[in-house]
Amino acid sequence: EFLRGNPIFIKLAVHYNRGAKERKYLRDLLQPLIRKVIDDPELDLESDPLVIYRTLIREEESRTGEKSRRPYDITREDALNDMETRTTFIRHLRQLRVLADEFIAAIQESLSHMPYGMRYIARELRRALTAKFPDEPESQVMKVVGHLVYYRYINPAIVAPESFDVIETTISPLQRKNLAEIAKMLNQVSVGKHFNEDNMFLQPLNNYVGYTSAKFLSYSFEVTEVVDPEVHFQVDEFTDLATLNKPTILMSIGEIQTMHQAIEANLEYIAPPIPEQIKQRFGSYDAVIGIIERRRKREGRGNHAGSQEAMDVDGAASDVGDDDDGEDADLADAIPQGTVLVERPASGNGGTTQGGGGGRVLVLDDPLRVILQDLGLAPRSRADPYARYEIQLELADRFADEAITIMSGSAATSALAASASQILSDAAISASQTTYSSGGLLRHQPTAKEAVHAKAERAAKLHRLFLETKRKWLSILPVQSGGSLLEILERPVSADDESRWRAAIQLELAKLEERRHKHVAQWQRQWEAQQQAAMLRESQEAMVAASLSGAAGGRPGSVLAAHRRNGSSASLSAGRSSSPAPGQQSRPSSALGGTSPQQKQAPPPPPPLSGEKVIRELSQMSFVELKRQVAKAMRMLETERWVERTRKSNIGTGQHVGGRGEPKAAAAAAAVRPAYATVFRVRRGDGYQGMLNAIARDIRTKAQRRERRRAEMRRIRITLLNLKEKSDYLGSQRQSYEEYLETCTKKLVAGGDSSVGHAASRQARKMQSVLPFTRQYFHLRDLQRSGRVPQFGSYKYSAEKLYYKGVIVSVEGYPPRQLDKISLTISSDVPGVFDVQVSLMGVKMPGGGCEIRMQDLLQLQYDNVHTMTLYEGSVVVNTNLLVFLINKKFYS
Repeated sequence: EFLRGNPIFIKLAVHYNRGAKERKYLRDLLQPLIRKVIDDPELDLESDPLVIYRTLIREEESRTGEKSRRPYDITREDALNDMETRTTFIRHLRQLRVLADEFIAAIQESLSHMPYGMRYIARELRRALTAKFPDEPESQVMKVVGHLVYYRYINPAIVAPESFDVIETTISPLQRKNLAEIAKMLNQVSVGKHFNEDNMFLQPLNNYVGYTSAKFLSYSFEVTEVVDPEVHFQVDEFTDLATLNKPTILMSIGEIQTMHQAIEANLEYIAPPIPEQIKQRFGSYDAVIGIIERRRKREGRGNHAGSQEAMDVDGAASDVGDDDDGEDADLADAIPQGTVLVERPASGNGGTTQGGGGGRVLVLDDPLRVILQDLGLAPRSRADPYARYEIQLELADRFADEAITIMSGSAATSALAASASQILSDAAISASQTTYSSGGLLRHQPTAKEAVHAKAERAAKLHRLFLETKRKWLSILPVQSGGSLLEILERPVSADDESRWRAAIQLELAKLEERRHKHVAQWQRQWEAQQQAAMLRESQEAMVAASLSGAAGGRPGSVLAAHRRNGSSASLSAGRSSSPAPGQQSRPSSALGGTSPQQKQAPPPPPPLSGEKVIRELSQMSFVELKRQVAKAMRMLETERWVERTRKSNIGTGQHVGGRGEPKAAAAAAAVRPAYATVFRVRRGDGYQGMLNAIARDIRTKAQRRERRRAEMRRIRITLLNLKEKSDYLGSQRQSYEEYLETCTKKLVAGGDSSVGHAASRQARKMQSVLPFTRQYFHLRDLQRSGRVPQFGSYKYSAEKLYYKGVIVSVEGYPPRQLDKISLTISSDVPGVFDVQVSLMGVKMPGGGCEIRMQDLLQLQYDNVHTMTLYEGSVVVNTNLLVFLINKKFYS
């Protein structure tokens, strides 16, 4: 059905394969092969004996000029009995087999150059078919995948190479017929299907098809052996933060509306509700309730229905692994990857919170559902005059500025799952009693956000404790041995144990010192190389500065002369080579390629070695103390019911999760849920076997983990460099923006001219226009006598006048009839900064001064904050009217 049908998935894949990278791959792969086919004028791959027979007759008549004696209208069987026809037929089949071999070999050798997108589509198709048909053999699944790769991607470029820019020349009918025969052969090989009666004269090649299809099957499997897109494109949670230019796409309004409608219509398939996915995982909500209730009964909490307290999902989840049925799933696994945890109003969907209505509820939902809820219903209008208009869309994180937690496929999933425990339990119980509404609005504690951070911090601490304890066990095992870790832990320490411990730790210290000497020497060389590079860069900058300085002086040939002077001098000080820039101090530069003894700097201390701190700490304690600490840590991990989960990772390994030949059930499960490689539990009942298994796994996968760490370190270094680049870019943007704002503010204050003289003359004209014998007149006269006239003006008002104007809303401790005794003075000596002084009966009040910035006022006005407080809440003013007053007096 999949091979013969044409579903939307195939249409999307075919459309994707028309991209520039995909066409370039086809051109590089097929151009030399197709050139070989079309450049051979004698090549004819006709496999129909009757056509070959009649072609031979025409050639004979054209060569001799006489009518052939052989009959023209005969059957195919009779034509095949003709000796010349049979010989030509066999030669054609051999040529077809040779050319098919060349095409297949080239396709297999070019696998590493195949675009990642096509290989990723093949991988996802393989996983989807494996999950959909778990009972089908892997060979059948891979035949379907191989058919997709060849028939939908490579075959069209072979049949019509001019349409894919593989060749630019015109193809004759005979050449196209030859390419079609080759494509037919390759198609049979890709699906592993023999020729039937429809191609009976190609049936002699069925043995070749069967043999070659096995090799192509292996190729199809290798096509799907690709890493996840996050690994291939080196994308992580920090990539968006470090990206300067956001990706943009152009889409028409009609395309956006169509996509919105399609997603909305198929939302149940694209993003099923989270509670439904949990139900599918456990089979029913009763299983979820059973897991939770077993934990509650063990801790003596009583029934869930009468309790409002939050519970640990990771603790409850550990019960799943304790059951005798061998169930290895838990509630942390039940939450799908990408799930978001967000707060919404309780009134929106009938949710309730502790303490009554009108509160907030937590939502466990798919990100796509959250976005669609923000967008609303898709528009249904069909005649939109702007449907063809294209708009540019920039990639943005919908959840970047909200208090929302993204549940990624990492070890942090269990930490977030722990804080979402009450949500899961409420979902299970409410779904078992009533119809569950889409969106999953559930009750939670009012401090849900704090619980998320607390659970995550607790999980991080326990994870660090687990790693530290595992490292200490590696120091204990060489000294003592036993049937289990618990037996070793309970065994008393003898004098021989202490001596072996001291000898082992001394050996570790000796190795550490040897590593440290090498580390210090390498650090010294790196620092010296950096110093040399820095001095060379400074010398080159000095040369460029000298050249520009000489060119600015207008002397003919000054640039060339400056370069010659700098090039011929082995040591040139900054004072001779260039003049310091205004506002900068002249500093001596070092000699080119070296430093003087006076400028010699000692290198900074090298960074500590990995594991040095642990070895130093272990050397300070006895073996008895070491075992005591390990015993305490093991008890704590067991009490906290810590579960260490190690995910299957393909970072730095170049391999994907799973592999060829894995059980079908496991492969199907891996396709639909995040797979944990191992789960380690610290339990005294099994002699701490979980810790021993974790240690054994670390020893077994040491090389792979080291390679992963190196790959992650490379990614982190690249991310840090990108973050620094973006930080510098944003810093320069902010500085430019602040300078621009400062310039605009000065021009506003000075009435279009930012010069100080113009501003002063403007203020003088304002003083002359003040009515005599008024409050403002005497205020300005006092300022002039004291020589403290602000550069951009000063205005004095009574609190009563500002109260009746609506600027002042209230003054703490003073009724409106007493406000005439209070005066407020607003002055500005710095653009955009206003000093407000309060005086009572003409006497300045202690602590009665505050500073207001215009930017802060405008921000409050933008945020629709109608009132603001001054003097620690003593004075309440109207934000809009205060901005109006300042604009009128200082910027009009």
